[in-house]
Amino acid sequence: MNCWSRYPAFYYGLALICGVSLYYGIWFPILIGFTGKTICRIVGYFLLSCALYASIVNLTDKNKIECSTNGTGYFQINKIRKSNNFGKKSLIYEGIIKTFVTSDKTYYDIRCFIQVYNKTKINKGNCDYVLNGNIIPISNNLYKMNVEKWTPINNTYSTSELRFTLKNNLKSYLKKQIKDFDTYSFFAAIGSGETENKYLAIKFNQSGLRHLLAISGFHYSCLIMIFGFFLNLFLQKKLSIIVLIILTSIYFTFIGESPSLNRAWMSTLIYLIGSLIYKNSCALNALGVGIIFSITLDPFCILNVGYQLSYAATFAILTIYPYLERKIRIILPKRQFKDVENMNYLNKHGYILSSIVRLSIGLTLSVTIICIPISLYHFNYFPLSSIFFNLFFPFVVTTAMIALIVSLSLPYIGEFILHFCESYMRFWLDVIFYGQWQMTFLYGSIGLKLLCYVISAIIVAGLYGEEQKYQLTLKQRNL
Repeated sequence: MNCWSRYPAFYYGLALICGVSLYYGIWFPILIGFTGKTICRIVGYFLLSCALYASIVNLTDKNKIECSTNGTGYFQINKIRKSNNFGKKSLIYEGIIKTFVTSDKTYYDIRCFIQVYNKTKINKGNCDYVLNGNIIPISNNLYKMNVEKWTPINNTYSTSELRFTLKNNLKSYLKKQIKDFDTYSFFAAIGSGETENKYLAIKFNQSGLRHLLAISGFHYSCLIMIFGFFLNLFLQKKLSIIVLIILTSIYFTFIGESPSLNRAWMSTLIYLIGSLIYKNSCALNALGVGIIFSITLDPFCILNVGYQLSYAATFAILTIYPYLERKIRIILPKRQFKDVENMNYLNKHGYILSSIVRLSIGLTLSVTIICIPISLYHFNYFPLSSIFFNLFFPFVVTTAMIALIVSLSLPYIGEFILHFCESYMRFWLDVIFYGQWQMTFLYGSIGLKLLCYVISAIIVAGLYGEEQKYQLTLKQRNL
């Protein structure tokens, strides 16, 4: 494909994914390498080989703990969060055990969590620890450790404790301002990236809106739009962009590392830095950089459903959406600006509404096409109601985020807006909680190889559409 010379970073990101898939016996994705040009192909196969080697080293059964095992581990904390199961409150420490030494073997880079109940001693997450205890396999590449002894390591530091404290302060502020528990839980989720209310999470899952609770590119776009608007009122463009880079980086540190957030942060940085140096950033290359960044940080992330949905949905928006939007124009045509300018007042508003509908339908359908097979593989169902909700609910969340940011930036004015938004969000949460359409599901099950075939076909179709759009643009420029 000629497009690889324009999107090398995306090509290299695919090469890393193909290397991991090759470890699992999925051979056909490597065929995509034969479509690249010589230099891209050489680098691509080198990265594919590196990913395959890393998979063999990290994912092989030789590095897996098969049963409950006692030992000593070096634990790096990545995240601390609260848990409340059936009234039992606890803290969950998530992180990586860099080395775990047993009586006869040493294991490396084990994804692990530790549950500590309030009655026991609470250890601060501001450093690394040497842990003595028992480790138990929970699922593929995820373990739980029952710790007997925590020994802090001097001269080590972790931001997890600071992040945990700041999030608790945010939640305390929201709890004072918002009396309704479900509405408070919603604002706490979009503010901190953590959903403690299990009922809220279940209902958003059933409605196909779970991605709106997890911090992703959508939330970063809202953040840039809101802060960018106010910064441009008082600062010059370059200084405004620099402040936005700092704010988005602070926000990334505050929320904590995750597959979807890695992609959103990297894409945002590439866009802002490109604007700063007057260079147009390429969205597919930004997506590729996000893939490379995430896999380099955590090779296991490719198995994460959040990772798969986040990157697949973004790819669909970038490549499939433009094609669908052009087809929807047959029903809801796009007008030239001079034609819209000559319309009467009522027709102008009607055209704006039809443009929003065309945009919403195109985005929803493009994301649905690629998310259905992933949902069927992981959950054995896909909520059809998501097609309806995603037409308008992102706008609802955007208004809620604006209210939250204004509330945090302008306490007195913001508190009034937040109180008003409480009733507004309570209405929409009732629509989600009690709507009968939640029972409309597409049930089915597909295997891993079939999923890879389908996703690969969608990627090829999307890239073909992107190439056609590029060639059409060239022809229009030459006319």
